This record gives sequence, C-alpha cells and structure tokens, in this order.
Amino acid sequence: MKVKTSITISEDILIAMDRIIQNKTNRSRFIELALRNYIQQQYRLQRDITDSEILNKNSKKFNSEAEDTLEYQVPLGIEEGLKHESSIYCDKLYIGHLSDKKLKLLKNALLISLECE
Repeated sequence: MKVKTSITISEDILIAMDRIIQNKTNRSRFIELALRNYIQQQYRLQRDITDSEILNKNSKKFNSEAEDTLEYQVPLGIEEGLKHESSIYCDKLYIGHLSDKKLKLLKNALLISLECE
C-alpha cells in the first residue's frame, strides 16, 4: 500500500536526482528505491555488527579450537615431492575403544604403512 507524504529536500539533491532520473521514472519511485536500498544497507550493517560481536565474544574459544585442529595436521609441500603446499588431516581418525592388544596391532600397522619401522 502506498501512502502519500510530503518531504523537504535540499535543492542540490533535487537537481542531482533529476539528472539521474532523466524522465526514466518519477521522483517518488526514485526516492522509494533509494530508501529501500538504504534500509537494506542498515540492516546488513546491523547484522554485521552483531556477527562481529559474537565472533569477538567467542574469539578465545574459536582460536583454541583452531590451534587444537592444527595439532592434527601435517603440512606437506614441494619438499615432499608435491606440486603445491598441502596437508594431511588426521582429526577424523576414529578407532573406538581398543584393547591394549588391538591398539598395539594398530600402532604396528601404522608404523609399517608409514615406513617408520
């Protein structure tokens, strides 16, 4: 629903607006679009501020999690024969609850597969 209203605008703004419009639309439509864009921009700005506040509030936790994740990564690169920098991620390995005997077998198998024996 449209509502008729009256506003006062500086003459230089009115002249600039008319130059942009060039009879392609009317002033009301132009002002409505400009205000919609401004309102959306303000909503995005407020959302970004809120997001930043959340990130800042939790930054120690996030940094700790990132540091923990780095402990499970092994960086690799050209020195290891690769064409580019890469990493091996070991954080998704799940072995469940192994008995001492099975854990020893797993360690031995890893040593053999990694040629560390």
